[in-house]
Amino acid sequence: MNFEFAYIILAHKNPKQLVRLLNRLNSSNFKVSFWIHIDKRSNFKDFHQALKCFENIVWIPSQFTRWGSFQLVKVVLWALFDIKNKSRSYRHVILLSGQDYPIINPDNIYSFLNENEKSSFIEYEPLPVKNLKFGGLDRFEKWHFYIGNRKLTFPLYNKNYGILDKIIQAILCNFLPHKKENLNNITLYYGSQWWILSFNCVEYILDFVNNNLRFVDFFKYSWISDEHFFQTILLNNNDELFKYSCINNNLRYYDWTKPNERPPAFLNQEDYNKIINSGKFFARKFDENIDNEILNQLDEYQKSNLTFKKGKVDLKESGIKINKFRL
Repeated sequence: MNFEFAYIILAHKNPKQLVRLLNRLNSSNFKVSFWIHIDKRSNFKDFHQALKCFENIVWIPSQFTRWGSFQLVKVVLWALFDIKNKSRSYRHVILLSGQDYPIINPDNIYSFLNENEKSSFIEYEPLPVKNLKFGGLDRFEKWHFYIGNRKLTFPLYNKNYGILDKIIQAILCNFLPHKKENLNNITLYYGSQWWILSFNCVEYILDFVNNNLRFVDFFKYSWISDEHFFQTILLNNNDELFKYSCINNNLRYYDWTKPNERPPAFLNQEDYNKIINSGKFFARKFDENIDNEILNQLDEYQKSNLTFKKGKVDLKESGIKINKFRL
């Protein structure tokens, strides 16, 4: 029996590119559904018009999903609850951005996941993390939130801020303690916001959220929560077998080496060989207005790689480098 697969896609630009992505992800062999969120700052009508021919879309209520804000987590949670309420036959839930694209034929991805239904693919690393400022701990020790379009941190990192910021800080001193209260007996984890989760993990996350409102409130005022929230829930499960099923690899290819105002870099034709030899399932990020030909090349590559090994797939034989949970 082939189970269903659900995508959560967060988009904010290029409606035509999103149409192309959905056309590529749809399958005649597997049932696929899409939960799509369009940032409130974008023109929703353009997306709705472009995607009106798709019957397997659920529109997530639009939010201002500013980078680093808890709204990104909130949108994903809304979709996860809705997915669970609509059907319990989903095999996996896959989180993508509108600028992602599959590297291998999607039917190969679904075959792989169908035979590895208990595995989730999500990056994780306990804090502190060497390549993050302050090891990432400042994301939780301070208060982070937006007022309108203004990002605020309390208390400030230094004194080199404007008068308005200092006035706001003086007001906040009357309402907030200088340091947030830590979560008891919780190890904070870090990793990419993009993942593939088994339905078992999805149900665990939703049950945890319903029964741990203080945990949710803690993350509401943390910074870049989407890189911590789901990892922290899953990896604090006391069941070692459950944690072992969380493969420390989200099966995504990125390029963090090229300069870009908002990393990772946009991928182009020069990256083709690196992409197809990466052993990953998806790559990001692409922009049809920068290089559309790389998407054409990936389409051709997928047409020539249609078959996938049946039965339980050996991750190592598939070229997927994994780093399991260290017991």
